[in-house]
Amino acid sequence: MKHFIMKKEDMKFRKKSDYFKGFIFCFLLIFINFFIFAQDKTTLEQNKKQIESEISYNQKLLDETSKDKKKSLQQVVLLNNNIKKREKLISTLNDESSRLTREINRNNAVIDSLEKRLQQLRSDYAKMILVAQKTENIYTLLAFVFAADDFNQAYLRLRHLQQLKEARQQQAKQITEMQSIIQERIDELTKRKKERDEVLQSTQHERNKLSEDKDKLNTEVQALEKKEKELKKTLEAKQKEARNLEKAIQKLIEEEIRKAEEARRAANADKTKGSDFALTPAEVALSNDFASNQGRLPWPVERGVVSSEYGEHPHPALKNVKVQNNGIDIITSSKSDALAIFSGTVSGVWKMPGFNNVIMIRHGEYITVYSKLETVLVKVGDQVTTRQKIGTIHTDAVSGATELHFELWKGKTLQNPSLWLLPNR
Repeated sequence: MKHFIMKKEDMKFRKKSDYFKGFIFCFLLIFINFFIFAQDKTTLEQNKKQIESEISYNQKLLDETSKDKKKSLQQVVLLNNNIKKREKLISTLNDESSRLTREINRNNAVIDSLEKRLQQLRSDYAKMILVAQKTENIYTLLAFVFAADDFNQAYLRLRHLQQLKEARQQQAKQITEMQSIIQERIDELTKRKKERDEVLQSTQHERNKLSEDKDKLNTEVQALEKKEKELKKTLEAKQKEARNLEKAIQKLIEEEIRKAEEARRAANADKTKGSDFALTPAEVALSNDFASNQGRLPWPVERGVVSSEYGEHPHPALKNVKVQNNGIDIITSSKSDALAIFSGTVSGVWKMPGFNNVIMIRHGEYITVYSKLETVLVKVGDQVTTRQKIGTIHTDAVSGATELHFELWKGKTLQNPSLWLLPNR
């Protein structure tokens, strides 16, 4: 019977490797769980901070344009932008809440798994203690040792008894470690639940702010709709000014093309294929460099919000009215600078009604135009570099908006600036 008990206990001892494997499994489960959570958390936190920064900046612009309390199209645009950003933020917060819920569920699953393993460890340990109580009486142990056939067998039996003792100690240690791990997971679970509660509160706060913004937008639009005739008259005037600007730009481009052709003929050089301009080798290289940066060109302002997109699009306040834009309009902070989006040569500086000061910069066969400037820091013929300050942007006395009008041309053909600049920030 003693030999049977010792053999059974020996089998228990041999299962130490199984317990070890169990611990590895638990640690892997916790590590994978933490890794997934950390990745998701980092991405969501970055998105959240970016959107919150955009909302804060947009609100700053909104405050600047509403100082005089007059309703303006810029306020409608900014409120619309705020609403879109808040909806995006709410969506991000919902994603974060879902992530935390998944983390909480994973933690619960890990805790359940660990508690089952702890229960098994305790059960096995209890059996080991029971066996030890039956076999480790001093007389029983001596009888077991002295019953050996020879000295070597007696030594092995003594060694075996020592291993059984070590196995019990190891089992007790594993139980303590498992309890510690479970407590850590419970603490982590409590922390995640608290984080989720905070996210849910933030989500509700943003929903309230979203509702406020929508109410403000409705008020602004209704106020502007009452001035429909005035707005249409203003729009017609602005569209006329835009056509005049387009004609002025085309005229300057034609003049640039004529000069380039004269220079080509004087140099007896070959005409550049596929371009409106007769380009020098240096201008060809500059054009290629400009083109290769499509979608990565910096903004013509340090920071801003697009208030009017390129092409034809609905009027922000008037129903069934379309607006045509040859470039993009960007609302920015007061006293902001206009920045050259690429290196090139200033080919035109002039004033126009509705656009204040205008600067045209040539980049080989590409041309960028910056208008609605208060001051000009460059002159015709100047070489400019990427992100160089070329002027300060005008702030409208009526609306309070600081707005840059920016256009991009390839020879005589208009381009959509949004396709060339870095994604909207």
